[in-house]
Parts: sequence; C-alpha cells; structure tokens
Amino acid sequence: MSQDHDTELDHWDVFADAQERATETLGYARSRYQELTNLSVLPDEIYATALGDAEEDVEKLDDVLDVSPDDATRAEAVADRTRLLADVLDAMWQFHTELIEVEISLYKTWYEGLSDLSGVDTSEVRDTISSLSAFVENENYGQLRSGDHFTVSRLREQLQEHDEAARESVDASAYVSYCLETAGAFEDGFTADLKQLVADDVSISIKTARKSVTETLDAARDAVKNEEVAEATAQLARVGMEGR
Repeated sequence: MSQDHDTELDHWDVFADAQERATETLGYARSRYQELTNLSVLPDEIYATALGDAEEDVEKLDDVLDVSPDDATRAEAVADRTRLLADVLDAMWQFHTELIEVEISLYKTWYEGLSDLSGVDTSEVRDTISSLSAFVENENYGQLRSGDHFTVSRLREQLQEHDEAARESVDASAYVSYCLETAGAFEDGFTADLKQLVADDVSISIKTARKSVTETLDAARDAVKNEEVAEATAQLARVGMEGR
C-alpha cells in the first residue's frame, strides 16, 4: 500500500471520528439546554444561537461525500466547538441543580427544627421532602421547579404555614428557642461553605447581609437570656431565622 493511500485513509478516519464526536456532543448539548429550560432557567440568547450554529455545522458534515484533508480539519474544529458549548451548558446545569439541592437541604434543617416543637404536626412537610428527595436521586430536577404538586416552592410555603401555626400555638419561649437553634444550624452550614470558598480563593461579598442577620438574632438571644420573651421577640426571631 502506498504512502499516499495511507494518508488518504488517515484523513477519512479523522473526519469520521470527529463527525461522530460532534454528533454525540450536539445531542448532549441539546439535552442540557432542554433540562435548563425545564428548571425555568432561560439561557442567554447567545446559547440558543450557538446551538443553532452547531446543528448547522454538523448537518454540513453529513453532506460531505468525498472527504479531503481540509474537510477532516474542519470536522475536528466543529467537534471542538460543539464540545465547548456542551461543557458550558453542562456547567450551567450543574450550578442550578446544586442550588436546588442546597435549598432543599436548608428546608430540611428548618423542618427538623419545627418537628422538635411539641404539638406541631409536620407529616405533610415530611411527605413533601421525601418526594423531592426521590426527584433529586433520579436527577428529575425539572419536577422540583415546575411540577404539578411537589415542588421546592411548595415546600417553602408549607414550612411557612406550619411556622405561622407554631408561632400562634406554642409557648413564645419555645418558639424563639426553635428559631435560634434553627438559625444556628443554618449558620454552621454557611460557615462551612464560606470556609470552602475562601480556601478556593473565590471573591465573595456578603458581610453586610450576614451582619444584619446576626444583629437581629443577637437581639432575640438577649431577650431570651433576660426572660423578656414576647410576641415581638418571636417575630424578631423568625425574621432572623429566615433572613428577611
């Protein structure tokens, strides 16, 4: 076999490999884009344009019948661009799904605090958390944002409803103590996350907001310490716990 024939086979192989990679990666990019829209995350128009361009580039590769070395080089460039697009969309998906998991984790902490209050029935919240956890386990994140029944927003509403009921039914001191303990659990988690961000040298700017929450909670703690718990203190504790 001549060297020219070997070279011809080489660029055919390069083209075929690049075309296959581009086609598979395009499918992955489409999937991630759709999953982002299911999360109610609308990627910037630039990503829709890039996806359309990638589809057009891959279709052009399908039309090539007599492969030249230039075609092989072009196919590799298409595969590389498509991979970059898929990687960006995947990173965006990872970011938003991890946010959902963190949000659910915070609500679980809130639920655990409510469950410890005497006379408060949190079985409805428990069932919702169980369903959401199953969605997370199966990576069915779209249901968590836009499902018909079990969603993250519905979980928060349930917690707020049960919290309101608890504030009206339990002893004020017990309610404030629950708020402070739950807020403390939140702070422990935030502190661990912040330490990791600092270790990763990530630029963060949340000191003002955290100081405000801390001051609110400190006022509630002082009231408990001085045995001056009243309705206003309970409201103060709740504001501090929810951070708003």
